[in-house]
Amino acid sequence: MKLFIPIVLSLVSAIKLNAQNTAYDFTLTDCNGIVHHLYDELENGNIIVIQLVPMNSSSSSSLARDIENLMSEYRTSYPDKINFYSFGNDDGTTCNDMMNWMTSNNLNHVSFSGNRVQADYYGAASLPAIIVTGNFSHEIYYRHAGNSSLQIGAIQAAIEEALADGNEAGVSSVVKNSYAAVFPNPFSSSVNVRLNQTSAISKISICDITGKSLLTSEATSEKLMNFNTSALQKGIYFINFYQGDKIAGTFKLVKRQ
Repeated sequence: MKLFIPIVLSLVSAIKLNAQNTAYDFTLTDCNGIVHHLYDELENGNIIVIQLVPMNSSSSSSLARDIENLMSEYRTSYPDKINFYSFGNDDGTTCNDMMNWMTSNNLNHVSFSGNRVQADYYGAASLPAIIVTGNFSHEIYYRHAGNSSLQIGAIQAAIEEALADGNEAGVSSVVKNSYAAVFPNPFSSSVNVRLNQTSAISKISICDITGKSLLTSEATSEKLMNFNTSALQKGIYFINFYQGDKIAGTFKLVKRQ
């Protein structure tokens, strides 16, 4: 599917929100009773458009309708991959408020009650606020506070960028165990490791088939780590996870070029 993308990427640099580079994680139940864990959804290769909604703003409903129309353009080529969520901008906004807002404005997408912590995290002093996030890195591809006639073009450009990054990073080729997730596999110039929050891993090492350690890194509090593998030859490798001096888990990896 080819979509027209206006040249609006300059808007991204003009965003007045806080400088977080990754999305705010949440595990929340939507207004239809379905539980969502944002990072799980992103790590399955999804792209999420988040809107923070003030109930008294007519621009919120207009923008939401434009985003729904944009989502419909992707539905055939990317079924269930690109999703749109609206949240009330403060904790006093109930699901009844959100559902009434959706019904009165003829909207049909996933909505949640108020979640002020997200508005604070993104520094959304002006509303409605829009965030586009995606892929295993949980990267924020676009964020903007306040309405803008050019915003839909910028949202579309961000979605396209996230789709391209997802294809390049091989997010569909993720290997997991109880300690970590590793991607992409096969790999080329880099390997990413995301340790689980409860992981007790102390060290990670990439080895050749003889067991010789080639790349090693101590585990960090950041949990998301990157190994530069551009110097490795094409072939089979193993990545070992250590707890102290003992190997707690191993993945087989393939370098494709």
